[in-house]
Amino acid sequence: STPTLNYSTVEVGSSKSLSVTVLNSGDVTANITPAVAFAAGSSTTFKNLTTSCGATLAVGATCNITADFVPSSVGTQTGSIDIKTNNANNVSVGLTGSGSGQAVGALSAQAGSSTDFGLVEVGKSKSQTFIYSNTGNIPDTGVYVNLTGTALSVTSSTCGTQSSPVVITAGQSCSVTVKYAPADNTAFSGNLKIESSAVSGTKSLALQGVAGYAELSPSTSTISYNSVEVGSNSTLSFAVQNTGNIPAALSVPQLRAGSSAAFGSLTTNCGATLNPGNSCTVSITFTPTATGIASGIVDVGATNASTKSVVFHGLSHHQEGARVGAPLRFDAEHVQAAADRSPARPTR
Repeated sequence: STPTLNYSTVEVGSSKSLSVTVLNSGDVTANITPAVAFAAGSSTTFKNLTTSCGATLAVGATCNITADFVPSSVGTQTGSIDIKTNNANNVSVGLTGSGSGQAVGALSAQAGSSTDFGLVEVGKSKSQTFIYSNTGNIPDTGVYVNLTGTALSVTSSTCGTQSSPVVITAGQSCSVTVKYAPADNTAFSGNLKIESSAVSGTKSLALQGVAGYAELSPSTSTISYNSVEVGSNSTLSFAVQNTGNIPAALSVPQLRAGSSAAFGSLTTNCGATLNPGNSCTVSITFTPTATGIASGIVDVGATNASTKSVVFHGLSHHQEGARVGAPLRFDAEHVQAAADRSPARPTR
């Protein structure tokens, strides 16, 4: 029977050496020609053939042949070594071995990046880069990105798509850059997943971030002045709080065009910036010049927040007891005329 060198199982990327001893058990010297070599058709995973067998092998003498098995992929490999002599008493040594291994995926944030995008203002964006590495010893096949979550998008990737997956060879990696761009203050959660045909289980990272926004909240939507006497004035105020989570870049509070001139005096301690949780005050003075009802609207806005409005209503009146029209006359002429019209009283 043909002798065989059985390398059994060898991990991909590793190597194993086995040797065989050749004995000239005949009665004449063996002339070995050509030199010992791998047979045609042998797997190229069998390498580094060395031998102590020279051109001749005397009767009863031995020599050694050594070969390495270096698998580059999973699966069984076969081959043989030919030892040819001039007397046609050729010998063949069989070779067999099985490569073993696995692709091992590892997903992590690149240096300087994080799974936490932190606070990102609505209308702006922030990007983070992640690395997927094959730390195994065989190629990782069918690799692609699977991103879930609102306000998230892939801006660049070498990790493939579902319709066009890639192969990550052993020891190599790919990268994917994810952008978080909140359109509103809705909370979000997402996941970055790397799918693979060769790696057991999906590799996943939970992503998080907070939408940054400013929100102006007036303490009231309507202010009404009780009846204010014409010629006098009354001042009422309302507070504006930033209930968001980033500073509000305030605009100067304004009395809207078309508001009554009676609301001509507006004062405020609101500055250019209103930090989260803080409040400032807007005051409006109502100075009526005529009786009736007057109305006005004050708008409070910010470059990074929607404008809020407060409506003012004012009622005015004249001083109590006063009459509108010509004044009463009580001069001597009027008094005498009244006396002449009075009936005479009888005398006793």
